[in-house]
Amino acid sequence: MSEIRKTGVFLLAAALVAWPSCKEEDASDAGADGDVTPDAADADGDGDAADADADADADGDEDAADADGTDGGAADWIHLWGGSGAHRAYGIAVDSAGNTYAAGSSGFGDPLVTAYSVFAVKMAPDGSIAWQRYWQSTMLGAVTFPYALAIDEPANRLYVGGSTHTTPGVGPRAFVLALDLDGNEVWSSTWGGNLDSSADTVYGLAAAPGGGVVAVGNSLGLGGPATYDDAFVARFAADGSVPWSVLVVGTSQEYLAGVAVDPDAGIAYVAGWTYSMADNAADVMLAAVGVESGAFSWLRTWNGGDAPVQEDKAYAVAFDGTDLYVAARSQLNDVLQKWDAAGNILWQRAWSDGVQPGIENLSIGAGGAVYAASLTHSPLLDEDALLYKFESTGDLAWVRSWGRSPDSQFATGVVAAGG
Repeated sequence: MSEIRKTGVFLLAAALVAWPSCKEEDASDAGADGDVTPDAADADGDGDAADADADADADGDEDAADADGTDGGAADWIHLWGGSGAHRAYGIAVDSAGNTYAAGSSGFGDPLVTAYSVFAVKMAPDGSIAWQRYWQSTMLGAVTFPYALAIDEPANRLYVGGSTHTTPGVGPRAFVLALDLDGNEVWSSTWGGNLDSSADTVYGLAAAPGGGVVAVGNSLGLGGPATYDDAFVARFAADGSVPWSVLVVGTSQEYLAGVAVDPDAGIAYVAGWTYSMADNAADVMLAAVGVESGAFSWLRTWNGGDAPVQEDKAYAVAFDGTDLYVAARSQLNDVLQKWDAAGNILWQRAWSDGVQPGIENLSIGAGGAVYAASLTHSPLLDEDALLYKFESTGDLAWVRSWGRSPDSQFATGVVAAGG
């Protein structure tokens, strides 16, 4: 049975905080009134994990194999980019002029780098390259992996976050790199522990009101011997300083992977998972944090079922100006959830390719449409990139796939241009 639980204790910074009270949803009526649990016998598509309006129907409206874009989702262009080494993009952003920015990792073999490093690239609306940049730590042989990208167009800033080595004998530290929109470095800043066993990584970034970003990720052994991974939230100011950071510490492991900011309320919504609940398996974790204070307003967990080892993990969160959307993986299901800004779940949709979930990113478009990036597995374990469009009600508008066998394609980012 799906539930939102309020048991357990978390340590936020230096204070013990009991789980705040939260709305207990009635799962007995199987989603007929928007409650948390979809009914497997419900064939109308409102909340059925087996139905979800995502079946491959013959008319091509919702068929992942139908990429003609009859109902939207057709590709205007597809471009491959990279040097002689391995390249993987982990973040994407679009400005008001329709320019696309991407950032990710660049492997050995590129003429401008000597170790794994950051690349950033800007593409014009027609897909042509406007500029490309590489960045790496000044430490000889340093390995740098970027996992997050955020844009602040009014401030003329592009932010990249991940992990990098800065000092011999010290583990990787979390970093944020600030570029202007012409690709020039403005500053770089690191955060984390100073032990050889430390390991700190930024997995999510969101532009903050007043400049800078809110960063989330995980930290191993910060300030002490490495034991379990702890989640962190940190504020990187417009000048690269870190005015506050908060560790989320439980009895086991905690991770934060996504963040979205409400600039009017000054609240950052952070999403990830925790292993510190009574079932010792991963539960989705969602929290609201003050952008300027680092104070937690509320923290919720969600568990998708009673399997012996139920793994429920949230990878992304998006804010539409009123409510939150969360992209999660629950056992073999991809899950899209809608929450209100007070931490109450409103509805969820689940679907599966029968092999492995792959949802990782969300974006809100015009009219409140929700776009989700994922992947699907074939019986031979080839992967194709997937793009879903959901209406704000949770109804599936379409799904499109892209790939070429026998290669694998991974959708690691999505952004709705103009929305």
